[in-house]
Amino acid sequence: MIRFRMAMLVVPLLLTGALVNPPSQALVQPLANQKVEGGCGCSFASSAARTSTERSVIFFAELDGPAWANIAGSDVKLSSIQAAPPCCLQKVGDKVSMRYRGNGAEVVIKANVTWTCKSEPAGESCELFRLRGKLTAITEAAREVLDVNGECGC
Repeated sequence: MIRFRMAMLVVPLLLTGALVNPPSQALVQPLANQKVEGGCGCSFASSAARTSTERSVIFFAELDGPAWANIAGSDVKLSSIQAAPPCCLQKVGDKVSMRYRGNGAEVVIKANVTWTCKSEPAGESCELFRLRGKLTAITEAAREVLDVNGECGC
């Protein structure tokens, strides 16, 4: 009777692949070097993050410079194919599109501005805006799309 019950539990797991094919590791992970941020640029974290480690930066692009993403467990330097947004978008709802490539990986970010400090009192000198959108990472072996939150500015 015990063997029958075990078989009833294990067979469905085998059929769904849960025991044979365990879930694979995420393609995009937090940057190993979280100190890559600095100066003017854009940084993004997964919007599904629940812990401070998960909220770590997964993508950073310097203004007029390289970008960094952790792809399959390694920080990868990426070059711009489609430039990062201008330093300061003017209003909520503006659209941003960025595309980077390097070391066999491509990262595309499509996002909308959700907040700008220009709308705040005394925000005239501020150069910061927040974004929400999708980050797509593509390699020869995998493709992953993540909901992300980001910030751009100086």
